[in-house]
Amino acid sequence: MKQLIPFLVLLFLISCENTKKEASNRKLETETIKTIDTTQTNFAATNTWNASTTIGEATVLRTKETDSSTTWTQIQAVNVFGFKKDVPLGDIVQVIPLSKKLPILGLKVTKTTKRDDFEDDIWYEVHLEAVKNKAYATFVGSKKRSDEYPIDLLVVYPAVENCILLENKPFKTDDLPKNITNEIIKGALDFDNDGLPDAIVCEFCCENRMSADECEYFCGETYLNVDGKWILINSSSPA
Repeated sequence: MKQLIPFLVLLFLISCENTKKEASNRKLETETIKTIDTTQTNFAATNTWNASTTIGEATVLRTKETDSSTTWTQIQAVNVFGFKKDVPLGDIVQVIPLSKKLPILGLKVTKTTKRDDFEDDIWYEVHLEAVKNKAYATFVGSKKRSDEYPIDLLVVYPAVENCILLENKPFKTDDLPKNITNEIIKGALDFDNDGLPDAIVCEFCCENRMSADECEYFCGETYLNVDGKWILINSSSPA
């Protein structure tokens, strides 16, 4: 019996230590959950899309009161492009950052302006409410990006419920529109959780349709897959 006592004491100490670790892990998990900001991530969305669905682009702009300030005073989705029809004020536009490190947001439309900068091409400048989600304030973009413009966005209207970003995923030629290669895809979205793109935004050199890392002129095309067929819904080129 005396020989068992040290062994039982050791088991008791190990059990206590494991209990402390489990409690500590639960506390850490709870604190982590609490720190995840869900602001602007809950919004109404549809589970369908069609040829009238808008797939656009934007970029994040962060501003400070002074250059020496360490906090961003305002964060916005700016240079919103792709709307060929007006959008009612207050409607939600789905904003998808080109990184899964940031949450998808639903931002309200605050202002729209009809534009006719391009001949025979009417489009609408859309302004969205400020981004309040804290993750966008702490996000660090790639070395190629400035702190003020840390990341680009895709925008979807009306919002699609199961929309996810297909990040860093090469696609088979049969799963892409004709003349589109993985190298020129800027962003791809999946709307039905099948792992295949339903919307694709491309950016490439105008002269050769190659990767747009270094070009004299940039062009862009946006495609939407509706009922198994790819439709070109937007294109851009230098004026």
